[in-house]
Amino acid sequence: MPEDREVADHLGVTLDAFRTQLQESSTTIASLDTPLGDTGDDERTSLVDQIADDETGVSDQVERRDLKKRLVKAIENLPERDRTLISLYYYEELTLKEISGVLGVSTSRVSQLHAAAVFKLRSALRVSLVAGL
Repeated sequence: MPEDREVADHLGVTLDAFRTQLQESSTTIASLDTPLGDTGDDERTSLVDQIADDETGVSDQVERRDLKKRLVKAIENLPERDRTLISLYYYEELTLKEISGVLGVSTSRVSQLHAAAVFKLRSALRVSLVAGL
């Protein structure tokens, strides 16, 4: 095993520079299940307990990511006008009245088109989920 001085010389850096680089590049590997300490009520908490989101577990995150992919694909398969409407309403956050001006139709027609687009998306997601199982 080479000494630090030998490695530093081989790399063409000073011993201090080598040790600084070594320290900066070192990583600590810790088990997520290793107890971190006592919580006071005879329970020991682990790193995973500290970073875990109680709201969503890993399986929930995977399901959510899968649903998002399916939704994106379903939106991409909509007719152009429906995609535009969905984009204006959900991403640009325009009101139905503002969208009616963009599309050149009445506000009530925008409401109908929106309902139809959402129905198409729900149907496409339902088919996608059934086919994916």
